[in-house]
Amino acid sequence: MKKFRTIIKSFTLFILTFLMISSVVFPAGAVTFVTYDDYKYVKIDDQKLYVMEYVGKTEKYSFSVPTSPSAMTTTVGVYKNFMMKNKDITSITLPNTTQEIMDSAFYGCSSLSSITLPSALKTIGEDVCANTGIKSIKFNEKLETIGAGAFSENNSLSVVSIPNSVTTIGSLAFSNCSKLKFATIPYSVRKIENGAFKNCNADFIMYGYSHSIAAIYASKNGITFVPIDDTVFYGDVNKDGYIDIKDVTYLQKCLTNYPGFTLDKDSEMRTRADVNGDEEVDIQDGTLIQKYINYSIFVFPVEEK
Repeated sequence: MKKFRTIIKSFTLFILTFLMISSVVFPAGAVTFVTYDDYKYVKIDDQKLYVMEYVGKTEKYSFSVPTSPSAMTTTVGVYKNFMMKNKDITSITLPNTTQEIMDSAFYGCSSLSSITLPSALKTIGEDVCANTGIKSIKFNEKLETIGAGAFSENNSLSVVSIPNSVTTIGSLAFSNCSKLKFATIPYSVRKIENGAFKNCNADFIMYGYSHSIAAIYASKNGITFVPIDDTVFYGDVNKDGYIDIKDVTYLQKCLTNYPGFTLDKDSEMRTRADVNGDEEVDIQDGTLIQKYINYSIFVFPVEEK
């Protein structure tokens, strides 16, 4: 009888262990694991890598994930819970090949103040940077989805500019960000889910286009909305609805008389470019737009007059 109970106990333990392992869901494909340069990866079909955890013994505060262990593989994602609740990490740089950051990758990293998002990134999962100390975030222009609660509970973030590649902002994505005062939402956003900007700063203002999803969301949630199509959108020199490096490049080409680029035939473009309000468009305006993109300034001088 005792032997029988031992067998049953062993079998039960086996079943529980099997269920625990099978509950870990990896992307589809043949799965293997590899460790490289102090990081552990899960490798899919010998081509795609998802970085899983830091296994180095050296205490670090700033992390830069290697691009790839070999030329045959590409780091395409950050696996869920990657650095979850790491209280010491202050900055993170991800490989430019990274297309996805999975759920809770940096959740609860309270000292994390800087994250460099890769140019290929398409998806930010749920709670990725929730409850962190990120002061500013520059989204890449291929990003499509910002997951539920992705940047929630952040008391340092003050300005958010969503790129015109994003289509979905998940529920509670920027909720309870007490210092968040400004958010610019482009036409590309087709869905802003419940509570995405709930409990932000008392003076929170949302900028966007009239009759857009952003305008509807602001109206339903009692948020102050400023239509950028009815006001001068300073800094958006090329009039694509977003202030980015393309505006700086466009202005530089105009100032150097690059073939096909001029501000003389479009008074609105000239007005948008004069961000210091001195009625002249020159390199000083380009410098100010660059500072705005890099979050060195949050308002153009012309807007303070």
